[in-house]
Amino acid sequence: MRFETVIPSESNLCEATRDFIPEISSLYSGISDQISDEQKRRGALGQELAGVRSSKENIDKQVAKLNEIEVVPVFPRKKYINTFHHFRKGQFDKSALSFKKSPQLNPPYFVIDNILFGLGLSYFKMNKLSEAMGALTRVIEEHPRSDKWFMAHVVLGSAHERNAEKSQAFHILEKALSQNPPTAIRSLIDRLINLVHDEVAPMTS
Repeated sequence: MRFETVIPSESNLCEATRDFIPEISSLYSGISDQISDEQKRRGALGQELAGVRSSKENIDKQVAKLNEIEVVPVFPRKKYINTFHHFRKGQFDKSALSFKKSPQLNPPYFVIDNILFGLGLSYFKMNKLSEAMGALTRVIEEHPRSDKWFMAHVVLGSAHERNAEKSQAFHILEKALSQNPPTAIRSLIDRLINLVHDEVAPMTS
Protein backbone atom coordinates (compact mmCIF):
# COMPACT_ATOMS: atom_id res chain seq x y z
CA MET A 1 0.00 0.00 0.00
CA ARG A 2 1.31 3.47 -0.84
CA PHE A 3 2.09 5.98 1.85
CA GLU A 4 -0.28 8.53 0.37
CA THR A 5 -3.11 6.02 0.65
CA VAL A 6 -2.27 5.08 4.25
CA ILE A 7 -2.40 8.60 5.64
CA PRO A 8 -6.04 9.28 4.76
CA SER A 9 -7.05 5.84 5.97
CA GLU A 10 -5.41 6.41 9.36
CA SER A 11 -7.03 9.81 9.56
CA ASN A 12 -10.42 8.27 8.90
CA LEU A 13 -9.73 5.63 11.59
CA CYS A 14 -8.82 8.29 14.12
CA GLU A 15 -11.93 10.26 13.34
CA ALA A 16 -14.07 7.14 13.64
CA THR A 17 -12.39 6.33 16.93
CA ARG A 18 -13.07 9.83 18.22
CA ASP A 19 -16.73 9.36 17.28
CA PHE A 20 -16.86 6.17 19.36
CA ILE A 21 -15.26 7.67 22.46
CA PRO A 22 -18.46 9.39 23.73
CA GLU A 23 -20.39 6.19 23.07
CA ILE A 24 -17.82 4.13 24.95
CA SER A 25 -17.85 6.61 27.81
CA SER A 26 -21.62 6.45 27.90
CA LEU A 27 -21.46 2.66 27.83
CA TYR A 28 -18.95 2.59 30.68
CA SER A 29 -21.11 5.01 32.63
CA GLY A 30 -24.14 2.78 32.13
CA ILE A 31 -22.21 -0.30 33.18
CA SER A 32 -20.89 1.54 36.21
CA ASP A 33 -24.44 2.50 37.18
CA GLN A 34 -25.59 -1.08 36.74
CA ILE A 35 -22.71 -2.31 38.88
CA SER A 36 -23.58 0.25 41.56
CA ASP A 37 -27.27 -0.78 41.46
CA GLU A 38 -26.31 -4.45 41.71
CA GLN A 39 -24.06 -3.73 44.67
CA LYS A 40 -26.90 -1.86 46.37
CA ARG A 41 -29.30 -4.70 45.59
CA ARG A 42 -26.87 -7.25 47.00
CA GLY A 43 -26.35 -5.06 50.08
CA ALA A 44 -30.10 -4.85 50.64
CA LEU A 45 -30.43 -8.58 50.05
CA GLY A 46 -27.64 -9.20 52.56
CA GLN A 47 -29.46 -7.11 55.13
CA GLU A 48 -32.68 -9.02 54.47
CA LEU A 49 -30.84 -12.34 54.85
CA ALA A 50 -29.28 -11.12 58.09
CA GLY A 51 -32.74 -10.13 59.30
CA VAL A 52 -34.11 -13.54 58.36
CA ARG A 53 -31.25 -15.27 60.19
CA SER A 54 -31.82 -13.06 63.21
CA SER A 55 -35.56 -13.81 63.14
CA LYS A 56 -34.86 -17.52 62.82
CA GLU A 57 -32.49 -17.37 65.79
CA ASN A 58 -35.14 -15.56 67.83
CA ILE A 59 -37.76 -18.12 66.80
CA ASP A 60 -35.40 -20.96 67.72
CA LYS A 61 -34.82 -19.36 71.11
CA GLN A 62 -38.57 -18.98 71.68
CA VAL A 63 -39.17 -22.60 70.64
CA ALA A 64 -36.41 -23.73 73.02
CA LYS A 65 -38.04 -21.79 75.85
CA LEU A 66 -41.43 -23.31 75.04
CA ASN A 67 -39.89 -26.77 75.06
CA GLU A 68 -38.57 -26.09 78.56
CA ILE A 69 -42.06 -25.35 79.85
CA GLU A 70 -43.61 -28.32 81.60
CA VAL A 71 -47.04 -29.06 80.19
CA VAL A 72 -49.56 -29.26 83.01
CA PRO A 73 -52.19 -31.90 82.37
CA VAL A 74 -55.85 -30.91 82.45
CA PHE A 75 -57.75 -32.78 85.15
CA PRO A 76 -60.16 -35.22 83.42
CA ARG A 77 -63.53 -34.44 85.03
CA LYS A 78 -65.28 -37.36 83.31
CA LYS A 79 -62.72 -39.84 84.60
CA TYR A 80 -63.09 -38.40 88.09
CA ILE A 81 -66.87 -38.93 87.99
CA ASN A 82 -66.43 -42.47 86.63
CA THR A 83 -64.27 -43.25 89.66
CA PHE A 84 -67.27 -42.63 91.93
CA HIS A 85 -69.41 -44.77 89.64
CA HIS A 86 -66.96 -47.66 90.18
CA PHE A 87 -67.29 -47.17 93.93
CA ARG A 88 -71.10 -47.13 93.87
CA LYS A 89 -71.09 -50.34 91.81
CA GLY A 90 -68.92 -52.02 94.43
CA GLN A 91 -65.90 -52.10 92.11
CA PHE A 92 -63.61 -51.02 94.91
CA ASP A 93 -60.41 -52.25 93.29
CA LYS A 94 -61.09 -50.05 90.24
CA SER A 95 -62.11 -47.04 92.32
CA ALA A 96 -59.04 -47.39 94.55
CA LEU A 97 -56.72 -47.58 91.53
CA SER A 98 -58.35 -44.56 89.91
CA PHE A 99 -58.35 -42.52 93.14
CA LYS A 100 -54.69 -43.41 93.65
CA LYS A 101 -53.75 -42.14 90.16
CA SER A 102 -55.86 -38.97 90.38
CA PRO A 103 -53.29 -36.76 92.20
CA GLN A 104 -50.93 -37.22 89.23
CA LEU A 105 -53.52 -35.59 86.93
CA ASN A 106 -53.31 -32.12 88.47
CA PRO A 107 -56.69 -32.07 90.28
CA PRO A 108 -58.06 -28.77 91.64
CA TYR A 109 -57.21 -28.31 95.30
CA PHE A 110 -60.87 -28.39 96.37
CA VAL A 111 -61.29 -32.04 95.25
CA ILE A 112 -58.08 -33.47 96.72
CA ASP A 113 -59.76 -34.21 100.06
CA ASN A 114 -62.54 -36.06 98.20
CA ILE A 115 -59.94 -38.10 96.33
CA LEU A 116 -58.12 -39.06 99.53
CA PHE A 117 -61.36 -39.86 101.33
CA GLY A 118 -62.57 -41.96 98.39
CA LEU A 119 -59.23 -43.76 98.30
CA GLY A 120 -59.38 -44.50 102.04
CA LEU A 121 -62.97 -45.68 101.85
CA SER A 122 -62.21 -47.93 98.85
CA TYR A 123 -59.32 -49.54 100.73
CA PHE A 124 -61.53 -49.92 103.82
CA LYS A 125 -64.17 -51.71 101.76
CA MET A 126 -61.47 -54.11 100.50
CA ASN A 127 -60.26 -54.59 104.09
CA LYS A 128 -56.87 -53.08 103.23
CA LEU A 129 -56.80 -51.33 106.57
CA SER A 130 -53.23 -50.03 106.58
CA GLU A 131 -53.69 -48.31 103.19
CA ALA A 132 -57.06 -46.97 104.30
CA MET A 133 -55.59 -45.50 107.48
CA GLY A 134 -52.86 -43.72 105.52
CA ALA A 135 -55.29 -41.99 103.14
CA LEU A 136 -57.79 -41.06 105.87
CA THR A 137 -55.06 -39.68 108.13
CA ARG A 138 -54.00 -37.37 105.29
CA VAL A 139 -57.55 -36.02 105.05
CA ILE A 140 -57.53 -35.26 108.78
CA GLU A 141 -54.05 -33.74 108.91
CA GLU A 142 -53.85 -31.94 105.55
CA HIS A 143 -57.48 -30.81 105.08
CA PRO A 144 -58.85 -29.68 108.46
CA ARG A 145 -61.57 -27.56 106.79
CA SER A 146 -62.80 -30.37 104.58
CA ASP A 147 -66.44 -31.43 104.74
CA LYS A 148 -65.06 -34.98 104.88
CA TRP A 149 -63.02 -34.25 108.02
CA PHE A 150 -65.51 -35.73 110.51
CA MET A 151 -66.34 -38.73 108.33
CA ALA A 152 -62.63 -39.41 107.90
CA HIS A 153 -62.48 -39.80 111.70
CA VAL A 154 -65.46 -42.15 111.63
CA VAL A 155 -63.97 -44.44 108.96
CA LEU A 156 -60.47 -44.23 110.46
CA GLY A 157 -61.85 -45.14 113.89
CA SER A 158 -63.75 -48.02 112.30
CA ALA A 159 -60.55 -49.22 110.61
CA HIS A 160 -58.69 -49.27 113.94
CA GLU A 161 -61.64 -51.04 115.57
CA ARG A 162 -61.67 -53.66 112.82
CA ASN A 163 -57.92 -54.04 113.23
CA ALA A 164 -58.45 -54.74 116.97
CA GLU A 165 -56.82 -51.42 117.91
CA LYS A 166 -59.51 -50.32 120.35
CA SER A 167 -57.59 -47.58 122.15
CA GLN A 168 -56.67 -45.88 118.88
CA ALA A 169 -60.28 -46.11 117.75
CA PHE A 170 -61.46 -44.48 121.03
CA HIS A 171 -58.89 -41.70 120.71
CA ILE A 172 -59.84 -40.83 117.12
CA LEU A 173 -63.59 -40.92 117.73
CA GLU A 174 -63.36 -38.86 120.92
CA LYS A 175 -61.22 -36.29 119.10
CA ALA A 176 -63.90 -35.89 116.41
CA LEU A 177 -66.63 -35.69 119.06
CA SER A 178 -64.79 -32.86 120.84
CA GLN A 179 -64.95 -30.70 117.68
CA ASN A 180 -68.75 -30.42 117.74
CA PRO A 181 -69.68 -32.49 114.67
CA PRO A 182 -73.08 -32.19 112.93
CA THR A 183 -75.92 -33.98 114.69
CA ALA A 184 -76.11 -36.95 112.30
CA ILE A 185 -72.36 -37.57 112.51
CA ARG A 186 -72.38 -37.11 116.31
CA SER A 187 -75.00 -39.82 116.56
CA LEU A 188 -72.88 -42.12 114.37
CA ILE A 189 -69.77 -41.46 116.46
CA ASP A 190 -71.67 -42.15 119.68
CA ARG A 191 -72.85 -45.51 118.33
CA LEU A 192 -69.31 -46.46 117.27
CA ILE A 193 -67.91 -45.49 120.68
CA ASN A 194 -70.57 -47.60 122.38
CA LEU A 195 -69.78 -50.49 120.04
CA VAL A 196 -66.07 -50.31 120.82
CA HIS A 197 -66.85 -49.99 124.54
CA ASP A 198 -69.09 -53.06 124.47
CA GLU A 199 -66.37 -55.03 122.73
CA VAL A 200 -63.74 -53.92 125.26
CA ALA A 201 -65.91 -54.57 128.37
CA PRO A 202 -65.98 -58.40 128.10
CA MET A 203 -62.22 -58.43 127.59
CA THR A 204 -61.61 -56.49 130.81
CA SER A 205 -64.15 -58.32 132.99
